[in-house]
Amino acid sequence: MKIILLSFSDYKGGASIAAYSIFKSIKKKNVLFLTVYKKFKNSREIYSSLKKIYIFNLRVIEKILIYFFSKKKFHQSLNIFNTFTQKKISELSPDLINIHWINRSMISLKELIAFKEKLVVSLHDMWFINSTEHYSIKKKGENILSKYCLDQKKKFLYKDNVYFITHNNWMYNKLIQFHPKLKKKTFISKYYPIDTNLFKPRNKKKLRIKYKIPIDKKVILFSAQDTKDERKGFDYFKKILKILSKDDRFYFITIGKK
Repeated sequence: MKIILLSFSDYKGGASIAAYSIFKSIKKKNVLFLTVYKKFKNSREIYSSLKKIYIFNLRVIEKILIYFFSKKKFHQSLNIFNTFTQKKISELSPDLINIHWINRSMISLKELIAFKEKLVVSLHDMWFINSTEHYSIKKKGENILSKYCLDQKKKFLYKDNVYFITHNNWMYNKLIQFHPKLKKKTFISKYYPIDTNLFKPRNKKKLRIKYKIPIDKKVILFSAQDTKDERKGFDYFKKILKILSKDDRFYFITIGKK
Protein backbone atom coordinates (compact mmCIF):
# COMPACT_ATOMS: atom_id res chain seq x y z
CA MET A 1 0.00 0.00 0.00
CA LYS A 2 1.28 3.45 -0.95
CA ILE A 3 0.45 6.20 1.59
CA ILE A 4 0.79 9.96 1.23
CA LEU A 5 0.76 12.35 4.18
CA LEU A 6 -0.36 15.84 3.19
CA SER A 7 0.29 18.88 5.39
CA PHE A 8 1.24 22.53 4.86
CA SER A 9 4.51 22.03 6.72
CA ASP A 10 6.45 19.32 8.53
CA TYR A 11 7.46 21.51 11.48
CA LYS A 12 5.28 24.67 11.81
CA GLY A 13 2.32 24.19 14.16
CA GLY A 14 0.96 21.29 16.18
CA ALA A 15 -0.82 19.57 13.27
CA SER A 16 2.31 19.55 11.12
CA ILE A 17 4.47 18.27 13.97
CA ALA A 18 1.95 15.50 14.63
CA ALA A 19 1.90 14.61 10.92
CA TYR A 20 5.69 14.37 10.87
CA SER A 21 5.63 12.16 13.97
CA ILE A 22 3.25 9.79 12.19
CA PHE A 23 5.50 9.86 9.12
CA LYS A 24 8.56 8.94 11.21
CA SER A 25 6.73 5.99 12.73
CA ILE A 26 5.83 4.50 9.33
CA LYS A 27 8.57 5.85 7.03
CA LYS A 28 9.97 2.34 6.51
CA LYS A 29 6.74 1.58 4.67
CA ASN A 30 5.86 2.88 1.21
CA VAL A 31 4.99 6.40 2.39
CA LEU A 32 5.57 9.98 1.19
CA PHE A 33 5.20 13.22 3.17
CA LEU A 34 4.25 16.13 0.88
CA THR A 35 4.44 19.71 2.16
CA VAL A 36 4.64 23.32 1.02
CA TYR A 37 7.43 24.12 3.48
CA LYS A 38 9.75 21.46 4.84
CA LYS A 39 12.49 21.34 7.44
CA PHE A 40 13.36 17.66 7.56
CA LYS A 41 15.14 15.88 4.72
CA ASN A 42 12.74 12.96 4.54
CA SER A 43 9.70 15.03 3.57
CA ARG A 44 9.19 16.40 0.07
CA GLU A 45 8.14 19.87 -1.06
CA ILE A 46 5.29 19.64 -3.52
CA TYR A 47 5.79 23.08 -5.08
CA SER A 48 8.62 24.71 -7.03
CA SER A 49 9.83 28.20 -6.06
CA LEU A 50 7.59 29.81 -8.70
CA LYS A 51 4.61 27.81 -7.47
CA LYS A 52 5.29 29.00 -3.92
CA ILE A 53 5.04 32.59 -5.16
CA TYR A 54 1.73 31.72 -6.84
CA ILE A 55 0.42 30.18 -3.60
CA PHE A 56 1.58 33.21 -1.61
CA ASN A 57 -0.38 35.52 -3.94
CA LEU A 58 -3.46 33.35 -3.50
CA ARG A 59 -3.14 33.75 0.27
CA VAL A 60 -3.03 37.53 -0.11
CA ILE A 61 -6.21 37.44 -2.22
CA GLU A 62 -7.85 35.18 0.38
CA LYS A 63 -7.08 37.64 3.17
CA ILE A 64 -8.56 40.50 1.15
CA LEU A 65 -11.74 38.53 0.46
CA ILE A 66 -12.07 37.53 4.12
CA TYR A 67 -11.59 41.14 5.20
CA PHE A 68 -14.29 42.51 2.89
CA PHE A 69 -16.83 39.66 3.07
CA SER A 70 -16.47 38.23 6.56
CA LYS A 71 -15.16 41.22 8.51
CA LYS A 72 -13.87 38.89 11.21
CA LYS A 73 -10.52 39.01 12.97
CA PHE A 74 -10.25 35.37 14.01
CA HIS A 75 -8.50 32.67 12.00
CA GLN A 76 -10.19 31.76 8.70
CA SER A 77 -9.26 29.97 5.48
CA LEU A 78 -11.12 29.71 2.18
CA ASN A 79 -9.20 27.24 -0.03
CA ILE A 80 -11.26 28.23 -3.07
CA PHE A 81 -8.51 28.72 -5.67
CA ASN A 82 -7.19 25.93 -7.85
CA THR A 83 -3.55 25.07 -7.10
CA PHE A 84 -3.27 22.10 -9.53
CA THR A 85 -2.13 19.99 -6.58
CA GLN A 86 -4.70 17.20 -6.79
CA LYS A 87 -3.58 16.08 -10.24
CA LYS A 88 0.07 16.09 -9.18
CA ILE A 89 -0.67 13.95 -6.12
CA SER A 90 -2.86 11.50 -8.02
CA GLU A 91 -0.05 10.98 -10.55
CA LEU A 92 1.93 9.41 -7.69
CA SER A 93 -0.73 6.64 -7.56
CA PRO A 94 -1.37 6.55 -3.79
CA ASP A 95 -3.76 4.05 -2.25
CA LEU A 96 -4.47 6.29 0.73
CA ILE A 97 -3.97 10.01 1.47
CA ASN A 98 -3.84 11.22 5.07
CA ILE A 99 -4.83 14.91 5.15
CA HIS A 100 -3.65 17.09 8.04
CA TRP A 101 -3.50 20.94 8.02
CA ILE A 102 -3.88 21.91 4.33
CA ASN A 103 -4.86 25.60 4.49
CA ARG A 104 -3.17 28.83 3.34
CA SER A 105 -4.37 27.98 -0.19
CA MET A 106 -2.37 24.74 -0.29
CA ILE A 107 -5.17 22.94 -2.13
CA SER A 108 -8.71 23.93 -3.06
CA LEU A 109 -11.96 22.39 -1.87
CA LYS A 110 -12.85 21.44 -5.44
CA GLU A 111 -9.56 19.59 -5.74
CA LEU A 112 -10.27 17.70 -2.53
CA ILE A 113 -13.65 16.69 -3.95
CA ALA A 114 -11.93 15.49 -7.16
CA PHE A 115 -9.78 12.87 -5.37
CA LYS A 116 -10.84 9.30 -6.13
CA GLU A 117 -8.31 7.76 -3.75
CA LYS A 118 -9.22 6.92 -0.14
CA LEU A 119 -8.83 10.03 2.01
CA VAL A 120 -8.37 10.01 5.78
CA VAL A 121 -8.77 13.47 7.32
CA SER A 122 -7.06 14.06 10.67
CA LEU A 123 -9.12 16.78 12.36
CA HIS A 124 -6.68 19.10 14.13
CA ASP A 125 -9.16 22.00 14.28
CA MET A 126 -12.76 22.75 13.27
CA TRP A 127 -12.16 24.02 9.73
CA PHE A 128 -13.71 21.01 8.03
CA ILE A 129 -16.79 21.39 10.23
CA ASN A 130 -17.29 25.15 9.80
CA SER A 131 -17.60 27.24 6.66
CA THR A 132 -14.36 29.25 6.84
CA GLU A 133 -13.51 29.40 10.56
CA HIS A 134 -10.82 27.24 12.16
CA TYR A 135 -12.70 27.27 15.44
CA SER A 136 -16.28 27.97 16.45
CA ILE A 137 -17.64 31.24 17.72
CA LYS A 138 -21.04 31.93 19.29
CA LYS A 139 -22.22 34.27 16.54
CA LYS A 140 -21.51 33.38 12.92
CA GLY A 141 -22.05 35.71 10.00
CA GLU A 142 -23.33 34.45 6.66
CA ASN A 143 -22.07 35.73 3.33
CA ILE A 144 -21.63 34.44 -0.20
CA LEU A 145 -18.13 33.15 0.56
CA SER A 146 -19.05 31.24 3.71
CA LYS A 147 -22.10 29.68 2.00
CA TYR A 148 -20.01 28.57 -0.96
CA CYS A 149 -17.30 27.05 1.25
CA LEU A 150 -19.85 25.24 3.41
CA ASP A 151 -21.57 23.78 0.34
CA GLN A 152 -18.24 22.55 -1.03
CA LYS A 153 -17.31 21.00 2.32
CA LYS A 154 -20.60 19.12 2.53
CA LYS A 155 -19.91 17.63 -0.90
CA PHE A 156 -16.48 16.59 0.31
CA LEU A 157 -17.47 15.29 3.74
CA TYR A 158 -20.13 12.96 2.39
CA LYS A 159 -18.06 11.36 -0.35
CA ASP A 160 -17.78 7.58 -0.03
CA ASN A 161 -13.96 7.65 -0.12
CA VAL A 162 -13.57 10.12 2.78
CA TYR A 163 -12.97 9.07 6.42
CA PHE A 164 -12.11 10.99 9.60
CA ILE A 165 -9.82 10.68 12.61
CA THR A 166 -10.36 12.79 15.72
CA HIS A 167 -7.78 13.01 18.49
CA ASN A 168 -10.20 13.52 21.37
CA ASN A 169 -13.83 12.91 22.34
CA TRP A 170 -14.67 16.61 22.19
CA MET A 171 -13.81 16.90 18.49
CA TYR A 172 -15.54 13.59 17.77
CA ASN A 173 -18.76 14.81 19.42
CA LYS A 174 -18.58 18.15 17.56
CA LEU A 175 -18.27 16.43 14.19
CA ILE A 176 -21.15 14.05 14.90
CA GLN A 177 -23.24 16.94 16.24
CA PHE A 178 -22.93 18.79 12.93
CA HIS A 179 -22.90 15.66 10.73
CA PRO A 180 -24.63 12.68 12.40
CA LYS A 181 -24.44 10.61 9.20
CA LEU A 182 -20.64 10.57 9.43
CA LYS A 183 -20.59 8.54 12.65
CA LYS A 184 -19.74 5.26 10.92
CA LYS A 185 -16.87 6.91 9.04
CA THR A 186 -15.29 8.65 12.05
CA PHE A 187 -12.69 7.13 14.37
CA ILE A 188 -11.06 8.31 17.59
CA SER A 189 -7.28 7.99 17.67
CA LYS A 190 -6.18 5.91 20.66
CA TYR A 191 -2.48 6.45 20.06
CA TYR A 192 -1.49 10.09 19.57
CA PRO A 193 2.09 10.50 18.30
CA ILE A 194 3.78 11.63 21.53
CA ASP A 195 7.15 10.17 22.55
CA THR A 196 6.33 8.74 25.99
CA ASN A 197 10.01 7.97 26.57
CA LEU A 198 10.61 11.72 26.60
CA PHE A 199 7.32 13.05 28.00
CA LYS A 200 6.83 11.09 31.21
CA PRO A 201 6.56 11.74 34.99
CA ARG A 202 9.89 12.59 36.62
CA ASN A 203 11.25 13.62 40.00
CA LYS A 204 9.98 17.21 40.41
CA LYS A 205 12.52 18.20 43.07
CA LYS A 206 15.48 17.11 40.93
CA LEU A 207 14.08 18.92 37.89
CA ARG A 208 13.59 22.14 39.84
CA ILE A 209 17.19 22.02 41.04
CA LYS A 210 18.47 21.23 37.51
CA TYR A 211 16.58 24.12 35.87
CA LYS A 212 17.05 26.53 38.78
CA ILE A 213 13.36 26.72 39.66
CA PRO A 214 12.67 27.53 43.34
CA ILE A 215 11.65 24.40 45.24
CA ASP A 216 9.40 26.16 47.75
CA LYS A 217 7.32 28.23 45.28
CA LYS A 218 4.17 27.53 43.31
CA VAL A 219 4.87 27.53 39.58
CA ILE A 220 2.46 29.19 37.13
CA LEU A 221 3.17 28.08 33.55
CA PHE A 222 1.99 29.66 30.31
CA SER A 223 2.75 28.13 26.92
CA ALA A 224 1.66 29.32 23.45
CA GLN A 225 3.20 29.63 20.03
CA ASP A 226 0.96 32.55 19.07
CA THR A 227 0.13 34.96 21.90
CA LYS A 228 -2.21 36.95 19.61
CA ASP A 229 -4.59 33.98 19.33
CA GLU A 230 -7.28 34.73 21.92
CA ARG A 231 -7.91 31.02 22.49
CA LYS A 232 -4.45 30.68 24.07
CA GLY A 233 -5.49 32.87 27.01
CA PHE A 234 -2.52 35.26 27.03
CA ASP A 235 -4.75 38.13 28.19
CA TYR A 236 -5.70 36.08 31.25
CA PHE A 237 -2.04 35.32 31.92
CA LYS A 238 -1.20 39.05 31.83
CA LYS A 239 -3.97 39.74 34.37
CA ILE A 240 -2.58 37.02 36.66
CA LEU A 241 0.90 38.52 36.33
CA LYS A 242 -0.39 41.93 37.28
CA ILE A 243 -2.04 40.58 40.43
CA LEU A 244 0.56 38.06 41.59
CA SER A 245 3.93 39.18 40.22
CA LYS A 246 4.91 40.85 43.51
CA ASP A 247 3.84 37.83 45.57
CA ASP A 248 6.97 35.88 46.56
CA ARG A 249 5.02 32.63 46.82
CA PHE A 250 4.76 32.33 43.02
CA TYR A 251 7.21 31.73 40.18
CA PHE A 252 6.27 32.31 36.53
CA ILE A 253 7.49 30.39 33.49
CA THR A 254 6.54 31.09 29.87
CA ILE A 255 7.27 28.91 26.83
CA GLY A 256 6.76 30.03 23.22
CA LYS A 257 7.82 32.64 20.69
CA LYS A 258 7.75 35.50 23.19
